Amino acid sequence: MSSTHDHTHQLTAAEYALDEPGRVDPTSTTSIQRSLARFLRGRIGHLNADVRKLLVEEDALGLGDGVGGRWADLSAAETARRFNDWIQRAIQTEVLDPIEARKVRDWFERASRQALRTANGELRGFDADPEPVDDVIQQDAVQEQIDLQQEDTRQRVESWMDDYATDTRSLVTAAVGGAVAKSQLMSDISERAQVYKSQVTSTASGRVVNQYSTTKLTAYDRVRGDVELDVDVSYEDAGDDKVCERCLALSGQSWTLARAQQEDPIPVHGHCRCQFVVTDVQQL
Repeated sequence: MSSTHDHTHQLTAAEYALDEPGRVDPTSTTSIQRSLARFLRGRIGHLNADVRKLLVEEDALGLGDGVGGRWADLSAAETARRFNDWIQRAIQTEVLDPIEARKVRDWFERASRQALRTANGELRGFDADPEPVDDVIQQDAVQEQIDLQQEDTRQRVESWMDDYATDTRSLVTAAVGGAVAKSQLMSDISERAQVYKSQVTSTASGRVVNQYSTTKLTAYDRVRGDVELDVDVSYEDAGDDKVCERCLALSGQSWTLARAQQEDPIPVHGHCRCQFVVTDVQQL
């Protein structure tokens, strides 16, 4: 499972939105990706509503015409410090803590189940008798990997939320200094929230596909001892005109099961739709 957080990569496949009708998805995990993405966007929506209440309804900065808010008489530096403390608590409560909920873990377990069903179908086609999905999903190694995926997702979202906090703190500081009007302040903050909603959508898509790919690649290690795998592994993209150059390049390379398990580049980017496919198994 990759743990690299790349904030510089432009979302090459973001235009091909998860909610686009007829989206080609060889992994059959689009519905899971959508569920997780909508959940994360919703949490950011709750956070943005809290910010609006603080800055607009309560006028904490004292930018309106009424009685000054809770931080109206403080220095700019102290206001920034207090806002930073507030936004960090709000992010923890509204966004990060909910990611630890059981339903988030369940979405990753669903991705693993889908991967096992696909892998088992391939193995049965080559006269291998794979373990039932319900048995494999309960194995400690699979459960641990699901836990790691959930934590990795939380860390990735936390990294985006650190950026969001930095952005909003800068906007608040500008507003206190008179450089941004109260009405413009909330508009700018909401605009930043939309940016991070897009980023967590990409994160959700990528983590679900990674869970699928990781589980599928390890499924071939669970065949009976009297079955020897003679495996031809191919990297398959979605096969439509939405496939990016990076995925096309990978699909043109030669792969072995060992290399795929070791390097597993999926997802190549947010909204990646690629998977590895086993095309040959020999039974002794």
